[in-house]
Amino acid sequence: MENKSKANRRRRSFVALQNEQRDVARAGSDAAFDRMDIHAAQHFFGKRGLSSATISALAAYSMALPEELLLMTEEEIRQISDLGSTGFDEVQAYRARFCRSS
Repeated sequence: MENKSKANRRRRSFVALQNEQRDVARAGSDAAFDRMDIHAAQHFFGKRGLSSATISALAAYSMALPEELLLMTEEEIRQISDLGSTGFDEVQAYRARFCRSS
């Protein structure tokens, strides 16, 4: 019985260690993907006349392509947190190149 208890404790300890290692690896992967997201956003949005701060706000909003801005309403764009008035103006200038006002 005692050997079985020791074996169970060792197994639980091993499982706990594996879970901890998975959590560390997952956190590292998440950080790497976040860096890739910002890099991709800089690439896709960079030549559209948008500042780095505006691009960061759009990336944080999970916007993948600048064309998405053309399909959004003004109210939806205003809902993007951290965009600010300067970012909103930049987005509106970008949209003005493609969208006609009604």
